Amino acid sequence: YPEALEAFQNAAELSKASQTSATWWKWQLGLAKVAMAQGNRETARKEVETCLQSIESQRADLRDFQHRRTLNDNKYEAYHVAIQLALEDGDMVKAFDVAEQSRARAFLDELGSHAPADAQVKRGSLTTLENNCKDIAVVVFYELSDRVLCWIISEGHTSFLSLPVTEDDLSRMVTHFRAAISSNLQRVTPAQLILFGKPPDEKECAKDLYSKLWAPIEQKIKDF
Repeated sequence: YPEALEAFQNAAELSKASQTSATWWKWQLGLAKVAMAQGNRETARKEVETCLQSIESQRADLRDFQHRRTLNDNKYEAYHVAIQLALEDGDMVKAFDVAEQSRARAFLDELGSHAPADAQVKRGSLTTLENNCKDIAVVVFYELSDRVLCWIISEGHTSFLSLPVTEDDLSRMVTHFRAAISSNLQRVTPAQLILFGKPPDEKECAKDLYSKLWAPIEQKIKDF
């Protein structure tokens, strides 16, 4: 970690000297991860907040769609680190805010060239959502590489769950479910059976998704 810290500090000095602010987020995220690994949580929080500010401000200066997409494709780790820090502090409200910030950024990037460079997405807070969910239940998901985060809002209160479903597992389950539905709608030929084998059963795939994703949440809202 000392070697990594020195490398990121050197990168910071070089990029500041050359005024290449487009790369600032890289060393800022690096400094945050080193501080986090060394247990310097306050430093980690400050560095990742600065990193997110750099990402947001840089994105606002880019007008070319492909550049905007490339800019953010590999920067979501900064949001994930900020969420992880908030969760380790037991602050599910802060984690929710960062997740919504990440989602808003992704939405603008998907709009691409149709979104002005200075476009903003108005984000609601968890408190606002609670106030609007007195007689309904809302589940907000956010996917990390090693888990799925869930905020369950009902009757003006929020419950939080961290489901042990990895990004790869979720992708696999959804892919199998979609393949099962598709094969059920189409006649599978003998040649396809030989080439690809028997298609997955849609009921079993649905049960798999239900047990991993919805069953734990259902316990939180079963009396709603």
